[in-house]
Amino acid sequence: MVDMERELRRHLRRAPAPQGFADRVMGVVDRRARGRRLRRRMLIAAGMVCLAIPAPILVRQSRERVREADAQRQFALAMRVTAKALFQARQEIVRDIAKSSEAER
Repeated sequence: MVDMERELRRHLRRAPAPQGFADRVMGVVDRRARGRRLRRRMLIAAGMVCLAIPAPILVRQSRERVREADAQRQFALAMRVTAKALFQARQEIVRDIAKSSEAER
């Protein structure tokens, strides 16, 4: 057991880093940081595009809804005017028929 502990300590003892190790590690860290910044910028740009594209579509849809509502109001008004004109025409026809029946008697 003692030999195994000695062997383990020998393998786990602190050893100096190879020449240039810190520079290589810092280079990897720097590349990763640049990659993260680039990804973040690209995500922000993609988000802005995703927000900018629907805006004109939403404006167009809103204008279409307003036009549809106006058309429905105009149609309802036209139907009321037509119904009133038809009612008056029917009344005149009924009056004319009544007058002509009285005249024939």
